[in-house]
Amino acid sequence: MADEELIDAPPGRIPPWCDLEELSTTQGDAVEVALEEHSLKDKTLAKICEQAFEKIGRELPGYEMREEQVQMAQQILRSFYRERSVVIEAATGVGKSFAYMVASLAFNYLTGERVLIATETKALQWQLYQKDLPFLKRALDQTLRYELCLGSSNYYCRLRFEDMLRDGTFRDSIDDTALQQLRDWANEVILDPSRSGSRFEDAPRLPEAIWSLITRDSDGCTAQRCPHYATCNYYRERKKWGDAQILVANHHLLLYHLLNDKRTLPEYGAVVIDEAHGLIKTGYSIFTASFGRHEFQDFKKHADKTLLQHTGIQGEEMQEAIELLSLAQERWENFFSRWEVECDLTFKENGTTLIRSKLADSPEIAEPLRELSEKFEKLKGDDLDAALQANVNAQAKQLQKMASFAKDYDKPTDENTVYWAEKRNEKFFLHACRLNLGETLADLMPELRLYTSATIGYWPFGNFPKLKSELVQKGFFNRFLTEALPKAEEGSIDCNIFFSPFNYREHAALYAPEHLLIPEHGAPPEVLSDYFDLLSEEIRALVETSHGGALVLFTSNYYLNQVKARLRETTDIPIFSQLEDGAQDALAKFRNDKESVLLGSQSFWQGIDIAGDGLRLLIITKLLFTPPDDPIFKARSDRLEAQGKKPFFDLSLPHASTMLRQAFGRLIRTEKDKGVVALLDSRIWQKSYGKTLLANLPRVNVLRSFAELTRANEKSHLFDYSKE
Repeated sequence: MADEELIDAPPGRIPPWCDLEELSTTQGDAVEVALEEHSLKDKTLAKICEQAFEKIGRELPGYEMREEQVQMAQQILRSFYRERSVVIEAATGVGKSFAYMVASLAFNYLTGERVLIATETKALQWQLYQKDLPFLKRALDQTLRYELCLGSSNYYCRLRFEDMLRDGTFRDSIDDTALQQLRDWANEVILDPSRSGSRFEDAPRLPEAIWSLITRDSDGCTAQRCPHYATCNYYRERKKWGDAQILVANHHLLLYHLLNDKRTLPEYGAVVIDEAHGLIKTGYSIFTASFGRHEFQDFKKHADKTLLQHTGIQGEEMQEAIELLSLAQERWENFFSRWEVECDLTFKENGTTLIRSKLADSPEIAEPLRELSEKFEKLKGDDLDAALQANVNAQAKQLQKMASFAKDYDKPTDENTVYWAEKRNEKFFLHACRLNLGETLADLMPELRLYTSATIGYWPFGNFPKLKSELVQKGFFNRFLTEALPKAEEGSIDCNIFFSPFNYREHAALYAPEHLLIPEHGAPPEVLSDYFDLLSEEIRALVETSHGGALVLFTSNYYLNQVKARLRETTDIPIFSQLEDGAQDALAKFRNDKESVLLGSQSFWQGIDIAGDGLRLLIITKLLFTPPDDPIFKARSDRLEAQGKKPFFDLSLPHASTMLRQAFGRLIRTEKDKGVVALLDSRIWQKSYGKTLLANLPRVNVLRSFAELTRANEKSHLFDYSKE
């Protein structure tokens, strides 16, 4: 778009960090008049971002303005101001968080539109809220208003807490000391308006069973009818959200908001979706409806109690309701049992089966559930005790969900939905999930959007192009655009790539030996045992060469535990396990000991940040492909095959590439970091797709033998570290 081309935009004001005289030079006329007439030029928008980073540089010791970071902010602001959504891949080191926050702030000032930032991980969400935005407030605008948004089930509920105390069911889960700590914390939340009441805000450590009893239940909440509404911390937070310029949420809350008629979050004019490579996965999770055969029995216990407490239902009406509950439970359990037999899961402890046809002679289940739902709706009344009203609300809502689910399962043949049965720990479940996420999400998100990640693109060829323009023109973003957006919108999306400023060739290397063969799926125990011996010996040699400082990533908990046992027998280096210590404690122990090794499962492949020489060696034990028996993956594969496409190359390989790139990104976090990524999966050489996976990684020297690794370390000191 030419610099002089202009477009109408809502009125706003010049950001407070801007030098008006300097902006007027870029605009060619008075900036205030141009803004009032909605006619800011691209050069002016670019200067607004540049001035923000100049001010950040003066406030942040040691900060050096990164050209890629400024350009990214300028791209976002230009696209938003021209009313276009944008997709940007920004590699590690670009500084994308500051880039999109500066652009979001500028957009808010220029247009008056609130911006919502949504991350995949809570770790990044908290970093933005607790660290980055407070700094930007100090550096750019002392009046900046921003708020953290969490799902309502993360907030303390005084009414449910009091109900729990009356009920007494908590006694087996919490002792008197912990209960008193909880009481003290709850009182502080009620009395201090600055406290959110989030379970993550200085809250005492409690069992999950306790939190589930005392946090807000969105289905049961009585809102204004609650006696504690005036001092409710959740609604106090909601009011703050409405006054904020920037909101910080996560993918899960954003999608929940969209699927619930946009009743959770206040209006916003633009959405920044960071860690966007994970949006589709979260979408499938949110869009999946699941129920178990055992759930109605649990529901009935609470519903029976509600009926007995309700003074408005007596005699024949009470008897009718009890009989209807029993009938619904009988039909529910019969319905699930029939499906369990149909799917051949009756005599199995665990298993998963896709459902592709309707159940013959299906028991009538939806009608009694609908009748029950209507009966519970009639139980609502202004004269009810607030706690009882909350129970009635929640149970009526649950019955509606059950009835809707049962009705959908009467005809499980919708081509846009996948249905499957699952046996897990001897419990039987039915699931259903929409597959047309791109269309659904786009219909729900008409606002301006930025999708960004360090790994949002995918290059499907074996050789990486030399020009950035070739990437965009030849489909670097095609996979994401196809999954996340409808085809009709693809042409109206701006796309850009910002490469890392880090010198990977000098500071990193990829060690990929050819001798470690991955056992085939279903390999016998003796084959697996031999493999674990070889894998553990390779890891031992690597971590002793690096003197620890190693993060080892696994694709399964079983593999992790097998290697952990062998390593502890063969090396004196401290070994910490995510499965033993929990994610946060394991990370803390690893950070405090630069000569230790941390074993991590799939959640450690992305989202964790261990900057500095405490992490010098990243070991990836196996490429992470989606399990072939995953029902959503199987259904998506079937759809691709019906379109004449190849699921492995269009679905499996791009996912494996994204996860490999995410894992690789754990190693080099700053321009001073050094180290080695060890990929101990010889398929990178044995399979033709290995070239494609390598082409999507940063340009580094690739080492095939331990001798080459030793020479590279001697030359570049990749494993050097300070013992302080």
